[in-house]
Amino acid sequence: MTEEENRAAGNLLVLCIPHSYEIDEHEEQYPAELLQEWRVAQRKEHERIRKNWPLTEAEVDEVASSSFDQSEHRARAMADAVRAGERLALAVEASRGPVAAQAGAWLDLWDRYRRRPVGYDLDGNLAYANPPRSEMEQHKAALLAALGSAQASTGPILTDLKTEIAVVAAQAPDAAPWCDWLVRAGQEAFEATGKWPGPPPATDSDALSDAVRELRRAAQTLAAKLRGDVAVKEPPAPPIAEPPPPPDEATDALRRHEELLERAGPFARVDHRPYDAELAEELAVAAEAAAGIPPIRSAASIDLRETARLAAAVARNASDSDLLQLVERHRVVRPICVAVHLLRALHFLAQKRALPELEAAIRTALTAELASLDWTEPNTWSGNENYGTDVFALEASLTSGEAVSAKLSQMLVQAPERLGDLLLSCARWSELLDEAGQTTGFQRRYRELSAWFPREALTRAAAAEYPNVAPAADSHDDRLTDEVERLLSQVLRLLRPTSNTL
Repeated sequence: MTEEENRAAGNLLVLCIPHSYEIDEHEEQYPAELLQEWRVAQRKEHERIRKNWPLTEAEVDEVASSSFDQSEHRARAMADAVRAGERLALAVEASRGPVAAQAGAWLDLWDRYRRRPVGYDLDGNLAYANPPRSEMEQHKAALLAALGSAQASTGPILTDLKTEIAVVAAQAPDAAPWCDWLVRAGQEAFEATGKWPGPPPATDSDALSDAVRELRRAAQTLAAKLRGDVAVKEPPAPPIAEPPPPPDEATDALRRHEELLERAGPFARVDHRPYDAELAEELAVAAEAAAGIPPIRSAASIDLRETARLAAAVARNASDSDLLQLVERHRVVRPICVAVHLLRALHFLAQKRALPELEAAIRTALTAELASLDWTEPNTWSGNENYGTDVFALEASLTSGEAVSAKLSQMLVQAPERLGDLLLSCARWSELLDEAGQTTGFQRRYRELSAWFPREALTRAAAAEYPNVAPAADSHDDRLTDEVERLLSQVLRLLRPTSNTL
């Protein structure tokens, strides 16, 4: 046999090295026929072993059907889904007890104070006393803590639900939409545990019970899908994610204003802080925006008066020259109500620090700026709609009530069309409250007339500009919907000789 024939694939017999040497050394014991038998047997054994790895589709189906029972597999998934959903539903329901108890205690406090009226408000409605703010805050804190505990107890169970349903979705891909529904319902039920409709007199709503009902419905429908029910309900479409609302510029501006006043607050509480010129300038600029905030009780901490007070507090330890610079800076600010409040706050500071030269400079600046105004021009009134009373009251203190009345009377003679501006700017503001004592709105109203109010000139201007407006029937008469006409009717009632202001 040649070397090529010996190495041919047809003669291949795989042996270990020691046995290959033994066969070569004892040819008589291992004839060629025996070696060929070994070679054929070795090839057959190789083919048999190799067949254990590649499988046909039929062989795969046979293995799968032999290894798994699909009905048992889906039944186990169904049980896991229902069990996880019900566990969360029960936990959500149980979490409401402590929350309801805290809300009930708050409501009991409210009811004790609201059981009997204590009198009547300015509009003739029954008035009730409110519980002390400190007690209300304690109950509010307790309710918020209970809501936090409710979510802390149900959060891990929601996580377990999500884990279980992820496994179910992997085992039964055809049920994935129903799995998603159950997870969404579980999330909504969890979020409901952290909410209460509001402070007393608000009681619990159906939001939590509705969320639990939806959670159980989602679990049962998923179970029906896994059972193979033909009439199984389709899951509701997931909510479409709405784009975030555009930024509320007014809210952002108010937040920045509040943050600015918080930074200035320490200057009003202590006497030793050094003058901060940059902060004082920020407050002066903010005062112009604060002129748009009505002077009502709920806004007293952020309105123009408070902003000007804090601006003066920041300047408490300013040098005399710095204070005089502030006077010159503030006097030219418009609308005039802003200049009035900034300078008046500085005047209080000058009195406290016993700085007569600064007092005189402020009085001179105020007198000059007020005298320079032409109230027959509409632009002069612009921006003073909320604080006109403060402007004329201050001018009356610098001159006299008669002088201010004469100025306004002359204005009405020359420009009777400015009557509406006068009525809006010189009215007092009042808040509208609901039964819970919460502010629902605010409005201008005339309960009395200041000594500087131009009575006779206003009566003549009213007859010319608003001939159809009659005096209000009483102090609660709000039948007129136009604000200027409503205010005028109140003023005309106060100008009647027999009118009383109660």
